[in-house]
Amino acid sequence: MTLLIIAALCSALEVWILLIAGRRVVQVQDFHALPPEQLEGYPSASIVIPACNEEATIAPALEQLRAQDYPDLELIVVNDRSSDETGALIDQAAARDPRIKAVHNDTLPSGWLGKVHALKLGQDASASEWILFTDADVHLAPQALKSALAYAEHRGLDHLAVCPDLAGRSALANACVANFHLIMMVLVSPAKVRDPNRPDGVGVGAFNLVRRSCLEASEGFDWLRLEVADDFALGTVLKAAGGRCELVFGTQLAQVEWYPSVAAMIAGFEKNAYGALGHYRPWLALLKLMASVIPIALPLVALPWISSSPLGWIAALAPLLASWLVGALLARRMRWPYTRYLVAPFTLPILWFALINGLIKSWQRGGIAWRGTLYATADLRAAQRIKL
Repeated sequence: MTLLIIAALCSALEVWILLIAGRRVVQVQDFHALPPEQLEGYPSASIVIPACNEEATIAPALEQLRAQDYPDLELIVVNDRSSDETGALIDQAAARDPRIKAVHNDTLPSGWLGKVHALKLGQDASASEWILFTDADVHLAPQALKSALAYAEHRGLDHLAVCPDLAGRSALANACVANFHLIMMVLVSPAKVRDPNRPDGVGVGAFNLVRRSCLEASEGFDWLRLEVADDFALGTVLKAAGGRCELVFGTQLAQVEWYPSVAAMIAGFEKNAYGALGHYRPWLALLKLMASVIPIALPLVALPWISSSPLGWIAALAPLLASWLVGALLARRMRWPYTRYLVAPFTLPILWFALINGLIKSWQRGGIAWRGTLYATADLRAAQRIKL
């Protein structure tokens, strides 16, 4: 009986958390469900793209960015210490289009993450009223910048973060990403992000549209120089500077294959797991991991002993049904096949493995190895700004 009660309480906790996620899903605007906005005159804008060893994607990415239907646009491409042909490909593109400005960086100053430093170089090289920070592998619709900037101006925003379509070639990886969406909707409150009286901010690396005056009034990238979750942290910094911020679903504005496979996802988590989960403290990471595993696993593990009671079956199945319900909401907003969210709950062991692998690798190395550079744990811990 005691085991049944504990399992039921764990199940109720998980359902409650999932219902919070469901409520937050409906708080996020679906960009393409809104009437299209137009401006009489469009302000100047820059698109900043950091690129490190992106020879496989940078040329097609720049060709696609050149198709942006925007009247006053510059493309700032930061070649960040690439050892392949990335720099040459950027120079070739710049020779064909005067809107493209190449920034070549050969060194990484002490106390900076490579990408954050590249974003800072891109900001410094731009001279526009608005800056869109994006990545070399993101594909933007031709009207993406024009539509997003008109929306931001009409809403009086200083920062617009757009959730792109993250679909890839692997069905299993897509299901993992769908599960990740569920988790993020628990952690992020869009209503609080919109509320100017709340400190909550959020950013999306694929599409962070920022008003320059707000960015310059904030602590900026200098304050985030060793922040691994730089995109997320940028939203927090802008909100702290008094910026009006918003998060929208915009799968038809931007697309990116976040991870082409489960193996790539596991490798990618090596960068973020230690900091996001444990704040670069092993004991805290393990404690949080256990806290996330036990409420979900206990009703299932206990099922053979509690299945004789209807309450036992409810305890085991209610979280799954709640997950599918919230998944239906997300699938509609993200314009994704619902089958991804049907499979998503069963990918939790993969996500847990990815987190554990990231923790172990970071602990063994004494820090985070990313893009050929090792960043020491002590330095990352001292400079961490975002703590989930």
